[in-house]
Amino acid sequence: MQTTIYFYVPIDIIDQIDHSDKTILLSVCDMIMPKETGFDITEIEIGPLLDSISANKTLQDDLEDITKNESYAIIQTLPEDIKDKGQEMSEVYSYLYCIENTLRIFIEQIGTDKYGDDYFNQLSISNSVKRKIEQRKEEEEKNQWLCIRGNSDLLYLDFKELGDIIVNNWENFKPFFPEQAFVTSKINELSRCRNLVAHNSMITNSEKDLLGLYYNQFLSQINGTRHE
Repeated sequence: MQTTIYFYVPIDIIDQIDHSDKTILLSVCDMIMPKETGFDITEIEIGPLLDSISANKTLQDDLEDITKNESYAIIQTLPEDIKDKGQEMSEVYSYLYCIENTLRIFIEQIGTDKYGDDYFNQLSISNSVKRKIEQRKEEEEKNQWLCIRGNSDLLYLDFKELGDIIVNNWENFKPFFPEQAFVTSKINELSRCRNLVAHNSMITNSEKDLLGLYYNQFLSQINGTRHE
């Protein structure tokens, strides 16, 4: 069997590790785990030890340091308001994050109440959604230095796919909504905003207002406002 060994090092020295270092590590690993044991170590991967980053240092601190560092000449070509826009969009992301995870919690609660802990396998899930879950898990496995999302398949789905689950299992969710269009129209708009944020684009003030409106509407519906 072939295997890859992952080493995690402080993030400030990761760029100092070159091919020769990996070769040395590979030879040491071969000594510790000889091929005759059944594992052929074919590759060494180096990832950042995220715990080595100061807990008191934020991304905003990093941005401040970068913009003050004269060695980053490219920063001079950026518009002066780029940082302000970044902070503004971070608020938008926070809203999207809360809405998306609220929907996940809601789906999990309804599914668990109906089917128990194995609810996800009992729900009607399209093949395309199942494929996306597996693809994202595979990508996560390849990049193991990234944080694992968790043990719920819902964590691997975005707005559009969460909306598909609600629609495809409408009998379970319709007591909470006036009609399917209530869900799909808002999910489509939220997905569009999410894509803009993901691609570092700005959204308008009216779209920001919609986020707040939709979040409140969803909360009103799923927190007990049922339609018979």
